[in-house]
Amino acid sequence: MITNNTICLLPGDGIGLEVIPIAETIIDVLDIELSTKTYPIGWECFQNTGKALPQNTLDAISKTGIALFGATSSPKEFVKGYTSPIIDLRQKLDLYANLRPSKSLPIPSSMP
Repeated sequence: MITNNTICLLPGDGIGLEVIPIAETIIDVLDIELSTKTYPIGWECFQNTGKALPQNTLDAISKTGIALFGATSSPKEFVKGYTSPIIDLRQKLDLYANLRPSKSLPIPSSMP
């Protein structure tokens, strides 16, 4: 069941298959009301289903508004029907930018 407290986990391919399960473990041990549900995405998903971003994955992200994305691989050469799931996510969910906030910390240096 998907709730507003559900995080859609998108391991994808490569390192995503390693880091997302670790993130899920951390979420599970936190004493907060969050649940997780894993959804397919990426190159391996495309090879198995013909879609790099299945509609049920997109629907779940749209419903919860929360997703934790690992990584995806892309074919080295053109493959008919394949489109990058990252591009599809950005376009279909109107994600115009990949914001990565940072904060400058006051650290003494030789520069004035």
